Amino acid sequence: MRKEAKHKFDFKPIGNAIKDNRISKDLTQQEMAGLLDLQLPYYCRIENNGQHPSLQILYELVQALHISLDEYFLPDKKIVKTSKRRLVDDMLNELSDHELEIIIGTLEGIRRLREKQEEIFSSISSE
Repeated sequence: MRKEAKHKFDFKPIGNAIKDNRISKDLTQQEMAGLLDLQLPYYCRIENNGQHPSLQILYELVQALHISLDEYFLPDKKIVKTSKRRLVDDMLNELSDHELEIIIGTLEGIRRLREKQEEIFSSISSE
């Protein structure tokens, strides 16, 4: 006989990742449910309410949307690529070289801003 679990696994963060990746692929909930041959209300509960899907449905979702589950099941382990990083990779792969140059410029601006903020905070804390 199985012991009752002390803590129930919270599926909501995975549901949010599923939703984010579905939206990034310009799919509606209805389209995604159709691709997986699921009833729409059931699919919506997975995304929005954290309903636990079967292992087969979870497998199909992560395969279709390129989601990594490591960060959810192994939170203390250093993760090579989180779901958000996979999502960004997928989105970047769809861009032209010109569009990538715009992204690179934006990232360089963010990096410079972060370095400037760190300089300011370190000078304030050393005073």
